[in-house]
Amino acid sequence: MGKNSMNGRIARKPAMNIDLFPTCLFLAGLTLPEDRMIDGRNISGLMREPNSKSPHENLYFYHHGELEGMRSGNWKYLRSMNHYVWPMPVNKKMGRLSNHTTGPAPLLFNLEKDPGEAYNLMTRYPDMGETLEKRMAQWEEELQKNEVGWIK
Repeated sequence: MGKNSMNGRIARKPAMNIDLFPTCLFLAGLTLPEDRMIDGRNISGLMREPNSKSPHENLYFYHHGELEGMRSGNWKYLRSMNHYVWPMPVNKKMGRLSNHTTGPAPLLFNLEKDPGEAYNLMTRYPDMGETLEKRMAQWEEELQKNEVGWIK
């Protein structure tokens, strides 16, 4: 492997598939388009140095155009889920999870202490859940101002 390869190291910082486009452009020596907003970030730094900081403050999770949750640092917040996701099948309309999960939505997890998302911390940290819900509402409000993402 080359000098800059990760040699089997794992980056444990948040990144998403939306980061592939800006990262590939950067690695090819190209710049991002300037006429539209790009949600993804260049994660080549994480690829070179797994302990470097994530370029994301928040990551948002969508299903069929509906914002369902977000990640901020070690916290993951899910206001709802409207699909089957192992191991947590959910009926959103009834607001219940299957019997083997830890409570009704919204869900709040500390991924540093609970990477398997087994313990809903919403009742223990309601202020954090409220903070993340407000960030999601702000994100949605900003998106409504420019739904297609063109830069004027």
